[in-house]
Amino acid sequence: MPSGDVARDRAGLATSKTWYPDLAVFLPKDLPLARLMARLFVLWQDMLYEHAGLIEDAGFGGLDQRGHGDLQRRLYFLRGNSRTLSSAKYLFDALVIDSTFSSWLREDAGLSKGFFEAKSAFDKHRSVIEQVRNTIGAHGEQDMGDAIEEFQVGDRGRFETHSADVMVASGVTFAIRPVPLFSAATCGAASTVRRADRSTAAAGTRACAADS
Repeated sequence: MPSGDVARDRAGLATSKTWYPDLAVFLPKDLPLARLMARLFVLWQDMLYEHAGLIEDAGFGGLDQRGHGDLQRRLYFLRGNSRTLSSAKYLFDALVIDSTFSSWLREDAGLSKGFFEAKSAFDKHRSVIEQVRNTIGAHGEQDMGDAIEEFQVGDRGRFETHSADVMVASGVTFAIRPVPLFSAATCGAASTVRRADRSTAAAGTRACAADS
């Protein structure tokens, strides 16, 4: 493990370790395992947020301590929001063909006009919602791994391990977390944008991965 900064409590015991590896070296794009590790970091960070949300009551402040501040937490919920909107898309389609709902629309011209105007506005963003959902919201395995293609030599990310973030369930202690500065959303978004504009994606990923 790379050398890094170690934080200690009053008794001198190590409570956390932080290091800043070169991401292009730490996760080499020509090594298949590196793509799997990138996915592992993303999923482990998700588990930390979900674990805190299920059994703790520390609010957003508590969640922010589990990641890289509010940005990572907002990206996490953005991913969740893409899943909600994707489900809403299928719901609206089902409502249109439902006989009872359709009869209500036929009986009320104002209601029908308002519904279809709202659905039309929503449908304009269907492809974007689907893309975000499929790349960073769910089914993002390939995109999470492929995002390491955007790391350039010199891009550094902050990784941390914390003794306070050990999970215990049924007597089994889970490993202390690695916390990358780039999150699932960062990885997936970089891979998504890369298809349309590789230079934009590279610049965006470097900005998120660099601490300076």
